[in-house]
Order: sequence, then C-alpha cells, then structure tokens
Amino acid sequence: MPGIQQACGIQPIHGPHHNQHAWGVPNVKGFSYLGEGNQKHVDITEGLGAFEDLLNNGFLKPHTRLLDLGGGAYDDGKAYLAERAIEAAVYDPFMRPPEHNQKTLKWVDNHPVDAVSSNGVLNVINTEAARLEHIQQAYDALKPGGMALFKVWSGDNSGIPLTELGRFQSNRDASTYLNEVRSIFGDVGVSLYEENKLICAQKIE
Repeated sequence: MPGIQQACGIQPIHGPHHNQHAWGVPNVKGFSYLGEGNQKHVDITEGLGAFEDLLNNGFLKPHTRLLDLGGGAYDDGKAYLAERAIEAAVYDPFMRPPEHNQKTLKWVDNHPVDAVSSNGVLNVINTEAARLEHIQQAYDALKPGGMALFKVWSGDNSGIPLTELGRFQSNRDASTYLNEVRSIFGDVGVSLYEENKLICAQKIE
C-alpha cells in the first residue's frame, strides 16, 4: 500500500497533489439526470441518485456512520441520509475549506466509520497516484469490516479522457478501476456491480 496511512486515521489532502487536475466545478445538488425525453433517467453515480441506488439495493443501510469522501460543496446528501437514519460527514479537499475538513478528520479519528461513499470521484481524478491516495483514505477511515462504495460515472465510455478548465473526466467504466482498489483493499472482499456502476470494497483485517 502507498505510504500515506496514519495510525490515527486518514491523512488530510489540502489541494492538488500528484499532478492531479484541480477540480473547480461545483458538484450536483439534489438529483442529476441523464438523457432527454423518454430516455431521461436519474444518474445513479452522483448526487442524491447515487445514495438512493445504494440504499434501494442494500449496499447502504440505516443506522450507519458514513464518510462521504469527495462529497462536494453541499450538505443536501448529508441531510438526505440523516432522514434515513444515516449519520454522515463530508470530506472534500477541493470544495470544502480546511477547517471543515479538519473537523471531519477528527470525527473519523474518534470513531472509524461503517462505510465510505465515493460518488463519481475516481473518474475525475486524472493520475493513478492521486486515485490510490483517495482509495487509501477510504480504507483508513473504515473500521474493520467496514465497506467502501466507489461509484463511477463512465461518461461516453470511450476511454478517451476529457480535460477542460476546472474539470477532468476519464470516460472509463468502474471495471477499469478494480485493480487500483484491490491494490489497497486486497483481492478478497472487492466486488464489481456493473449495473450499479459500483465497486464495493470491504476492509478485512
């Protein structure tokens, strides 16, 4: 595993690192929709649609403590989860101020979480080193037996990355990130759910 794990919890990231493309576009607030007309449907990889899919399919359960890693600037997801008996906190090095992130780190350090959500994050990180650091953060935040839930938006699924001012999109599906997740969590307990655009990774110690 990369040498970034701390005995007392996850290591803070304060901004661009490992040549990561700086993210400057506000995240989705509420539900996000894809397609048009009769083809319009809820995006299950970000916004409230991601949490709805995780809950409806049993990947996330009530009475859970959850870290929303890379969860963006808004607290609507936290409120949505609170209504469903899930205590959540957001950590985001680009969209949240340092004092907020430090408070979240302390919350995790005091009580490692049952689950970590990473909704549409891996696909917007342009370097492997930065993705591994993100995955390691998820691992470090979990209590033994806890589950990391990595949602991936595949874009046009061309594999040709899109880089614009303030954003990056890999245009790759979840399966292409399996090896990176397994390099941190190990082979056992890591599963791909293609229909849900999801990689589940259990912390096994």
